[in-house]
Amino acid sequence: MWNDLTSSMSCWRVWVIAPIYKIILQYRRTFLGTLWLSVTMLAVVILKSVLFSEVLSVPTERLVPSLAMGMAFWALISYLITGGANAFISQRTILSDGKYSLLVPVLSNITSGFFIFIHGFFAMLLVSCFYITPTFIGALIMLSGLALIAWASVGVGFTLAYICTRYRDLERFTKSLMSVMFIVTPVIWLPELVSRKKGLLTYNPFYHVLEVVRDPIIGQPIELINWYVTFGLGVFFWSTAIIIKRIYSRRIMLWV
Repeated sequence: MWNDLTSSMSCWRVWVIAPIYKIILQYRRTFLGTLWLSVTMLAVVILKSVLFSEVLSVPTERLVPSLAMGMAFWALISYLITGGANAFISQRTILSDGKYSLLVPVLSNITSGFFIFIHGFFAMLLVSCFYITPTFIGALIMLSGLALIAWASVGVGFTLAYICTRYRDLERFTKSLMSVMFIVTPVIWLPELVSRKKGLLTYNPFYHVLEVVRDPIIGQPIELINWYVTFGLGVFFWSTAIIIKRIYSRRIMLWV
């Protein structure tokens, strides 16, 4: 795995510049360009804020920052997982070339995810700043959380890419699972609304990953359990990825 990482660093243009350029090309000849990524999420958050503040009877100064940041970070988490599941299949041409390691498609997906995330994040931060004032310490902790998620997503992406390449139905299952988890994870609703059913949060790994980056930026108390779970998930999936790489790396090209 270490050799794959070092070889991937030497061809960083393939998984840094190429995926960004590919996204930019999708918005070629549009007036707003990639800003459509921000506008779309901004419209959704504004509409949901107006609706849910009335339905849930929650103060807007508590709901809007949580909803805005939750949507931005959930978009990143969802993209990293669903894109990781499809990484080998969607970039079979890179793998068939034989010059690049198996990590290149995974790293390329991570680059795309963070590039899209940046557009939505600053739009959501602008909305949140009407109700909260982010602190410098909170921003640093959030960036540390993003670094932790980026590190963990390498192991998650490689593991899912292998499994979903071998068993193609699991790619569809992963997309369906993320749709379900969006509902049961406090993205559009607040964690304190399920005080009687704490298990819905305690045993939901997506909740812990989300709170690692959302809580610091919106000024909510930081719980170490969220960091422990996120780090533990990263260790687990990195270990799984290393085992898969050692045993099944030669078979992946047969399944792609």
